[in-house]
Amino acid sequence: MATLNIYLLGSPRLDLDGEAVPLERNKALALLAYLAMEDGGQARETLATLLWPEYDHERAYAYLRRTLWEINERLGEGWLAAGRVRVALPRLPGLRLDVNYFRETLEECAGHGHPVDQVCWALRSATRTGGGVLPGGFHGWLQPARQCGFR
Repeated sequence: MATLNIYLLGSPRLDLDGEAVPLERNKALALLAYLAMEDGGQARETLATLLWPEYDHERAYAYLRRTLWEINERLGEGWLAAGRVRVALPRLPGLRLDVNYFRETLEECAGHGHPVDQVCWALRSATRTGGGVLPGGFHGWLQPARQCGFR
C-alpha cells in the first residue's frame, strides 16, 4: 500500500511514497489538512462555507468539487471518501500525520516525570520537522510542550 505523509507542523506539505505532492491551490492543502484533523469527516456544506465564504452556495460547491478532484488527481483514488453529503480522509494504514505523532509524543513525555526545565528527549526528537513546533502556538498544543521543557 502507498504511504501518504501529511506534514502540518512547520510549513504544510504532502508526500506520497517519499515524493513531494504539489497542489495547485492552497485551498486544496487547507482542505486536506482540515480533513486530516477532523475524525469522521465533514459535511460538504460545512467545507464549502468554511473555505469559500465569499461565494454563494452554488459557486462554493463548485470550488469544493474542483478541489476534491485536484486532490484525487494528485494523490490517486482511494485516499478521500467523498460522498454526496460528507467528505472524509479515512484513517487508512498508509496515512501518516505528523500532528498525531507529536500528540503521541506529548503523552509519552507526560509520563517521564522529569523536571519541567529539562527538555524531554522524545519531544526534541518529535520537533525535528524543519519548521518548529506549531508556529503561532495555535490550538493550545504548545502548552503541554512547555510543560515538558520545550521553549
